Amino acid sequence: ASTVRIHVSSYAASVGMSYYAGTGAVIDDRGTVLTAYHVVQNARLVIVVTRRPSDDGRSTVNLRDIPMRVAATAPALDVALLVPDGDGEHLPAPLVVRRDEPLAGERLWHFGHVSFWSHGRAEETGVTYDGIAGLTRVDFPCRHGDSGGPFVDAEGRLVGVLLKKDGAKEGAGRTYYLPVGAALDALGYR
Repeated sequence: ASTVRIHVSSYAASVGMSYYAGTGAVIDDRGTVLTAYHVVQNARLVIVVTRRPSDDGRSTVNLRDIPMRVAATAPALDVALLVPDGDGEHLPAPLVVRRDEPLAGERLWHFGHVSFWSHGRAEETGVTYDGIAGLTRVDFPCRHGDSGGPFVDAEGRLVGVLLKKDGAKEGAGRTYYLPVGAALDALGYR
């Protein structure tokens, strides 16, 4: 329930209006959401959809749409924070943040807008991929639309935010996340 779907309308002079989706994680009781910067870059309108697992546990049920605004960005590390755009908005309970980096071989889970959930192990830490240093590579794939989604450890603590996947084929290749401590520090979040 702490994972949210993000819908974005954006504008760029070269292409006009664009509409796309990503994923984020609630990180505090104020409703702050951590996501990837490329999910909200050039955003004109950001809506977070809260959801819960369905009764059969194989899908999700949308609960409500909440307007958000971009509160902080760190484009060089591809991360952003969103906050409710209005008073009285209540998001699901936050994930507990784990600031220390999981070790190679540690079991992790990812929750995303498209994949719903996937799991595997941290493969290598301190990786540079696509110009971003300090990433962790995992041994399982995620999909387009999962960007910004949380990686959690065996205790359900937030350890990272999905930024990149390699390979052009959907559901194949490896995935890269930025450790949550580095993301929050870069965003000035305390």
